[in-house]
Amino acid sequence: MSEVIAIDLGAAFISMAYIDESGVPKLLKSQEGDETIPSLIHFSPDGSILVGNKAKDKIHEFPDLTLKNVREYLSDSEWFFLHNEIRFDAMHVMAFVFKYLKQEAETILKKPVTSVVITVPSYFGDVERTKILQAAQAANLQVLKLINEGTALISAYTWM
Repeated sequence: MSEVIAIDLGAAFISMAYIDESGVPKLLKSQEGDETIPSLIHFSPDGSILVGNKAKDKIHEFPDLTLKNVREYLSDSEWFFLHNEIRFDAMHVMAFVFKYLKQEAETILKKPVTSVVITVPSYFGDVERTKILQAAQAANLQVLKLINEGTALISAYTWM
């Protein structure tokens, strides 16, 4: 059976959660044991792509190849990142992030992850929301719901 996870796309950090066997929501700790993952992505000179702490480890050595808070560029149709002569727009960069998060969750949960609920900033408009949906779909994730951060907070309060 596949697992549904929740992803909070924070500006500085990303967190993931799931519902455990007893129906209790739990933060999904990374393989390193962290409750959050830095919102960083690194495009290595050798072509590999690193996300989170591995990207953070490269930021001082290769600052021009490490991106932070890419979600803020989703509405900018002119923004792109050029790497090895390939242009990546913000949606495609976010797709790499979602692929990493999916793989991380599957490794930790030891189950396939096919569906996701994503919290987004309340100020995100239709363009940003569409690009988040497209990025998640590119990572083979079915988006069950995009929820404003504030709405997610009150939903959690009323659920508990």
